Parts: sequence; C-alpha cells; structure tokens
Amino acid sequence: MTVRGWMNKLYKQSPVTKVFYVTERDRGDWTSTHTHALVASNTEMSYKDFKKNINCSVGDYQIVNDNEGVTKYVTKFVDKKVDYDFIGDFSS
Repeated sequence: MTVRGWMNKLYKQSPVTKVFYVTERDRGDWTSTHTHALVASNTEMSYKDFKKNINCSVGDYQIVNDNEGVTKYVTKFVDKKVDYDFIGDFSS
C-alpha cells in the first residue's frame, strides 16, 4: 500500500494529471518488488520535481519517447497478480 500512497500524493500535490503504476516482483529475488510508474503532467517535470513529491528511491527517471514500447514494458506482469492502478481521468 506504500506505493499506492506515494502515487496518490504525487497526483494530488503536483502538476500531475494522470498516473499509471505497476508493482512487480524482481526477477532475481521474488521476495522483493519494484514499481514502474507512467506519469502525465501539465508541465515538464524534472527528476527533482518528482522526488520532492514522494519519499522513495527512484532508480531511473526519463521522458517517454516510445509510448508503445514503454507500455509493453511496464505491463508485462499485469496478469500475474501484481498491484497496479490508474489515478486521474483517462477518458480523454
């Protein structure tokens, strides 16, 4: 539930308009997990902006240039009983 709280806080306290996140098990150690998050914002958001809204380790932060590729990557375990959610209005 920690990741859910971080993502809700990020959505409420910044220019973020949409968040999709998925927490999945690490391949090398199935007792550990990591989370992928796709974030849409009204303004350009730096790594520093992102970090000031959540208190966790961020291993990689980058602007998405390949929507299809990143979507396939972050959803690869969605059907494997992982925690994921959408926050924001995805109707548009």
